[in-house]
Amino acid sequence: MNTRKIKITEFRESSTHISGLVFRVDAAKKISKNIKNIIDSNSAAYVYPQVLLTSMLLSTGDGYWYSKVLCRQKEHSQNSSITNPDGNVYYGFEGRFQQALGFLEFFDSMQDVLVNDIHKKKLNSIKSLVTNSFVASLRSGLAHTKPELVPAFDRGCLNVVLNQYLVFRALRKLLRVFC
Repeated sequence: MNTRKIKITEFRESSTHISGLVFRVDAAKKISKNIKNIIDSNSAAYVYPQVLLTSMLLSTGDGYWYSKVLCRQKEHSQNSSITNPDGNVYYGFEGRFQQALGFLEFFDSMQDVLVNDIHKKKLNSIKSLVTNSFVASLRSGLAHTKPELVPAFDRGCLNVVLNQYLVFRALRKLLRVFC
Protein backbone atom coordinates (compact mmCIF):
# COMPACT_ATOMS: atom_id res chain seq x y z
CA MET A 1 0.00 0.00 0.00
CA ASN A 2 1.18 3.50 -0.76
CA THR A 3 0.95 6.28 1.78
CA ARG A 4 -2.43 7.97 1.23
CA LYS A 5 -5.16 9.88 3.03
CA ILE A 6 -7.56 7.90 5.19
CA LYS A 7 -11.10 8.21 3.84
CA ILE A 8 -13.85 9.05 6.31
CA THR A 9 -15.41 5.68 5.47
CA GLU A 10 -12.22 3.99 6.73
CA PHE A 11 -12.23 5.57 10.19
CA ARG A 12 -12.89 2.27 12.00
CA GLU A 13 -10.49 0.13 9.98
CA SER A 14 -7.78 2.73 10.48
CA SER A 15 -8.07 2.81 14.25
CA THR A 16 -9.65 -0.31 15.77
CA HIS A 17 -6.32 -1.80 16.84
CA ILE A 18 -4.18 0.69 18.69
CA SER A 19 -0.87 -0.92 17.80
CA GLY A 20 0.71 1.06 15.00
CA LEU A 21 -1.32 4.23 15.48
CA VAL A 22 0.63 7.47 15.54
CA PHE A 23 -1.03 10.76 16.50
CA ARG A 24 0.07 14.38 16.39
CA VAL A 25 0.32 15.13 20.10
CA ASP A 26 -0.94 18.73 19.92
CA ALA A 27 -4.10 17.74 18.03
CA ALA A 28 -4.71 14.63 20.13
CA LYS A 29 -4.39 16.50 23.45
CA LYS A 30 -7.18 18.91 22.50
CA ILE A 31 -9.62 16.06 21.90
CA SER A 32 -8.46 13.47 24.41
CA LYS A 33 -9.79 15.41 27.41
CA ASN A 34 -13.34 14.99 26.01
CA ILE A 35 -12.78 11.24 25.87
CA LYS A 36 -11.13 11.06 29.30
CA ASN A 37 -14.17 12.73 30.89
CA ILE A 38 -16.52 9.95 29.75
CA ILE A 39 -14.24 6.90 29.76
CA ASP A 40 -15.86 5.24 32.80
CA SER A 41 -19.45 5.77 31.67
CA ASN A 42 -19.27 5.33 27.89
CA SER A 43 -18.50 1.85 26.53
CA ALA A 44 -17.11 3.18 23.25
CA ALA A 45 -14.69 5.45 25.11
CA TYR A 46 -13.78 2.67 27.53
CA VAL A 47 -13.05 -0.01 24.92
CA TYR A 48 -12.11 2.06 21.86
CA PRO A 49 -10.81 5.48 22.96
CA GLN A 50 -8.46 5.50 19.97
CA VAL A 51 -11.42 5.13 17.56
CA LEU A 52 -13.15 8.14 19.11
CA LEU A 53 -9.90 10.10 18.95
CA THR A 54 -9.32 9.12 15.33
CA SER A 55 -12.90 9.99 14.35
CA MET A 56 -12.48 13.48 15.75
CA LEU A 57 -9.06 13.95 14.19
CA LEU A 58 -10.38 12.82 10.80
CA SER A 59 -13.33 15.21 11.19
CA THR A 60 -11.06 18.17 11.80
CA GLY A 61 -8.08 17.30 9.61
CA ASP A 62 -6.39 14.58 7.63
CA GLY A 63 -5.06 11.18 8.59
CA TYR A 64 -2.83 8.93 6.54
CA TRP A 65 -2.29 5.26 5.89
CA TYR A 66 1.48 4.95 6.10
CA SER A 67 3.11 2.64 3.57
CA LYS A 68 5.70 1.26 6.01
CA VAL A 69 4.89 -1.47 8.53
CA LEU A 70 5.10 0.01 12.05
CA CYS A 71 4.35 -3.23 13.87
CA ARG A 72 3.12 -6.73 13.19
CA GLN A 73 0.16 -8.21 14.99
CA LYS A 74 -1.14 -11.75 14.96
CA GLU A 75 -4.86 -11.89 14.34
CA HIS A 76 -6.75 -13.38 17.29
CA SER A 77 -3.59 -14.84 18.79
CA GLN A 78 -5.16 -15.10 22.22
CA ASN A 79 -8.49 -14.56 23.91
CA SER A 80 -9.03 -10.99 24.98
CA SER A 81 -9.77 -10.02 28.54
CA ILE A 82 -11.08 -6.60 27.53
CA THR A 83 -14.44 -5.80 29.11
CA ASN A 84 -17.00 -3.03 28.93
CA PRO A 85 -17.36 -0.76 31.97
CA ASP A 86 -20.03 -3.12 33.33
CA GLY A 87 -17.53 -6.02 33.38
CA ASN A 88 -19.09 -7.98 30.50
CA VAL A 89 -17.10 -9.00 27.43
CA TYR A 90 -16.74 -6.21 24.92
CA TYR A 91 -17.42 -8.40 21.89
CA GLY A 92 -20.80 -9.81 22.97
CA PHE A 93 -24.28 -8.66 21.99
CA GLU A 94 -24.70 -6.38 25.02
CA GLY A 95 -21.19 -5.02 24.62
CA ARG A 96 -21.68 -4.16 20.96
CA PHE A 97 -25.03 -2.55 21.76
CA GLN A 98 -23.49 -0.42 24.54
CA GLN A 99 -20.56 0.57 22.33
CA ALA A 100 -22.77 1.60 19.40
CA LEU A 101 -24.82 3.80 21.71
CA GLY A 102 -21.60 5.17 23.19
CA PHE A 103 -20.27 6.13 19.76
CA LEU A 104 -23.52 7.88 18.88
CA GLU A 105 -23.67 9.74 22.21
CA PHE A 106 -20.06 10.86 21.80
CA PHE A 107 -20.62 12.09 18.24
CA ASP A 108 -23.72 14.02 19.34
CA SER A 109 -21.79 15.66 22.19
CA MET A 110 -18.93 16.63 19.87
CA GLN A 111 -21.26 18.56 17.56
CA ASP A 112 -21.24 21.32 20.19
CA VAL A 113 -17.44 21.31 20.33
CA LEU A 114 -16.92 21.61 16.59
CA VAL A 115 -17.39 25.12 15.22
CA ASN A 116 -16.65 24.52 11.55
CA ASP A 117 -19.59 23.28 9.46
CA ILE A 118 -17.31 21.14 7.28
CA HIS A 119 -15.98 19.39 10.40
CA LYS A 120 -19.54 18.81 11.63
CA LYS A 121 -20.49 17.35 8.25
CA LYS A 122 -17.52 14.96 8.37
CA LEU A 123 -18.45 13.87 11.90
CA ASN A 124 -22.05 13.33 10.79
CA SER A 125 -20.74 11.10 8.00
CA ILE A 126 -18.90 9.01 10.59
CA LYS A 127 -22.02 8.90 12.77
CA SER A 128 -24.02 7.67 9.76
CA LEU A 129 -21.50 4.87 9.22
CA VAL A 130 -21.92 3.74 12.84
CA THR A 131 -25.71 3.97 12.58
CA ASN A 132 -25.75 1.99 9.34
CA SER A 133 -23.55 -0.76 10.80
CA PHE A 134 -25.57 -1.03 14.03
CA VAL A 135 -27.45 -4.23 13.17
CA ALA A 136 -24.32 -5.89 11.72
CA SER A 137 -22.44 -5.03 14.92
CA LEU A 138 -25.18 -6.57 17.07
CA ARG A 139 -25.20 -9.68 14.87
CA SER A 140 -21.44 -10.01 15.23
CA GLY A 141 -21.72 -9.78 19.02
CA LEU A 142 -24.42 -12.43 19.03
CA ALA A 143 -22.38 -14.70 16.75
CA HIS A 144 -19.45 -14.52 19.20
CA THR A 145 -21.37 -15.31 22.36
CA LYS A 146 -24.59 -17.09 21.35
CA PRO A 147 -24.19 -18.35 17.77
CA GLU A 148 -27.27 -20.55 18.09
CA LEU A 149 -29.42 -17.38 18.23
CA VAL A 150 -28.11 -15.89 14.98
CA PRO A 151 -30.74 -17.56 12.72
CA ALA A 152 -33.56 -16.18 14.89
CA PHE A 153 -31.90 -12.74 14.87
CA ASP A 154 -31.65 -12.86 11.09
CA ARG A 155 -35.32 -13.90 10.74
CA GLY A 156 -36.35 -11.07 13.06
CA CYS A 157 -34.36 -8.51 11.07
CA LEU A 158 -35.82 -9.83 7.83
CA ASN A 159 -39.35 -9.54 9.25
CA VAL A 160 -38.73 -5.93 10.27
CA VAL A 161 -37.36 -5.02 6.85
CA LEU A 162 -40.20 -6.77 5.01
CA ASN A 163 -42.83 -5.14 7.21
CA GLN A 164 -41.33 -1.71 6.63
CA TYR A 165 -41.26 -2.38 2.89
CA LEU A 166 -44.88 -3.52 2.88
CA VAL A 167 -45.98 -0.44 4.83
CA PHE A 168 -44.04 1.76 2.41
CA ARG A 169 -45.72 0.07 -0.59
CA ALA A 170 -49.16 0.51 0.98
CA LEU A 171 -48.51 4.20 1.66
CA ARG A 172 -47.26 4.70 -1.87
CA LYS A 173 -50.48 3.15 -3.26
CA LEU A 174 -52.58 5.40 -1.03
CA LEU A 175 -50.69 8.47 -2.20
CA ARG A 176 -51.30 7.51 -5.82
CA VAL A 177 -55.02 7.27 -5.14
CA PHE A 178 -55.27 10.67 -3.43
CA CYS A 179 -52.68 12.64 -5.41
